[in-house]
Amino acid sequence: MQICVIVGRNHHHMTTMKKRTINRIGVAGVDIFAFVVIYLLVQLAVSFIFANYVDWIYGSDGKVTDYGFFTIYLCSMVPILLFTTRYESRRHKYSTPVMSSWRGFDPTAILWGFILLACASIALSPIKMVLPPTERAMPMGGWTLATVCILAPIFEEIIFRGRLFSMLHRSVGALSSAVITALLFGLVHGDPRVMIDGFVAGMIFSFLYIRKGSIIAPILVHMCNNAIAYAIMILSYQDKSAAQILGESVDMTIVYIVSVVVMLVGFAVVIRTLRRYGRGVAEPSAIP
Repeated sequence: MQICVIVGRNHHHMTTMKKRTINRIGVAGVDIFAFVVIYLLVQLAVSFIFANYVDWIYGSDGKVTDYGFFTIYLCSMVPILLFTTRYESRRHKYSTPVMSSWRGFDPTAILWGFILLACASIALSPIKMVLPPTERAMPMGGWTLATVCILAPIFEEIIFRGRLFSMLHRSVGALSSAVITALLFGLVHGDPRVMIDGFVAGMIFSFLYIRKGSIIAPILVHMCNNAIAYAIMILSYQDKSAAQILGESVDMTIVYIVSVVVMLVGFAVVIRTLRRYGRGVAEPSAIP
C-alpha cells in the first residue's frame, strides 16, 4: 500500500511538472510571437512613412542620406523598445529591470568576449564565403558611424538582451533564451553572412549579460565589433575572406586552427554557464 502511495505521488508530481513545462513553453511562444509582430509592424510602418511622406532623407541620387539613415534607425528602435516594454508589463504584470551594474565595466570579460567573437568569425569565414551576400547600400558619414557604433549596440542590447532575453529567461531558462534571442538577432540583420555572425554574437552577448549582471558588458563588446565591421566596410573588405584580408604573409592554417580551438572552448564555457542558470533572474555572483 505504501509503495502504491509513493508511486502515485511521484506520478502526480511528474504530471504536474510536465504541465508546468508545457505551460512555460507556451508562454515563451506567445512572447516570441508578440515580439516578432511588434518588430515587423514597426519596421513596416516606419519604412512606409519615410518612403511615402518624408523626402528629405533621400539624396539627389535617390539613396538614403547619412542623417536619414540615423533618423530611420532611431524612429524604428524607440517604438520597438517602448512597445516591447509595454507588452511585457501588460501581459506579465511586471517589467523586468535591465541590469546595468558597474560590474559590466570588466576589461577582462570585455576582452574575452571580443576575442571569442573575432575567433568565431574567422573560424566560420569559410562557411560564410559560400553564402550569397546581400547588397545593402549604407551611407558613409558621421551620423551613420554614430548609428552603427553607438546607437545600434545600445538599443539592440537593451531590446534583445535587456527585454526579450530577460522575459524569456523567466519561462524557459537562460540557455534556451540565449539561443532564441540569438536566432532572432541574427535574422533581423538580413544578410545571410551576417546572420551567422549575429547568432554567434547573440550567444556571447547573452552570456556576458547574465554572467556580469549588467547590460554594459555586451554593449561595449557590441560597440567594438560594429566599429571593426564598419571599418571593414569602408575599406571594401566585406566580401573578402579572412585569408584575403590578412594577406599571404600570415599562415592561415595556424590562424584557423587557433580560432577554431578558441571558439570551441569559449562556447563550451558559454553553454555550460548558461545551463547553470535556471529560470528567473539570478545574481551573477551565485554562479562560480
